[in-house]
Amino acid sequence: AAVGVRTDRGFSIAGVSPGTYSVAVGGLPGDAYIKDVRYGQNLLLDGSLQIQPGSASQQLQVQLGTDGGRITGTVFDSPRHLRAGAQLVLVPDGDRRGRPEQYKFAQSDIQGTFAIRGVPPGDYKLFAWEVLEPYAYLNPDFIREYEDRGTPLRIAANARISSQVQMIPKD
Repeated sequence: AAVGVRTDRGFSIAGVSPGTYSVAVGGLPGDAYIKDVRYGQNLLLDGSLQIQPGSASQQLQVQLGTDGGRITGTVFDSPRHLRAGAQLVLVPDGDRRGRPEQYKFAQSDIQGTFAIRGVPPGDYKLFAWEVLEPYAYLNPDFIREYEDRGTPLRIAANARISSQVQMIPKD
């Protein structure tokens, strides 16, 4: 369910059925990102929220960070020509790969340039594909196949990084 945030920075959702839900926040300004999600005392490391039948209401807390990094750069092919329309995915390292909100996306423009904002601090690999199946990057086996073709990046709080990325051609 999509909900708005009240002026006191709170929100409520009534009548939630038992099940598994994903927590997402859209329309974040500038370099903001989801820093932490908790349901009651539980940290939701993978971003999924389990609502059990008959469970008492617990508070869902979504903490935002405003110190996200920015990455700008260019995408090129093997002869080093700039490439428009490449699909870029910034893939987090380690345990954060199970948190879909930690991934960031962009597409290169007609000049082959891109910009990614609101990147949570941490270690990443940046990939650029000529063609990419939707959400394939969330599959660990898919990423493992291309792991050595990603550009490693370390993003610090408020970092501004420039990167050149070689596009992975369609097979």
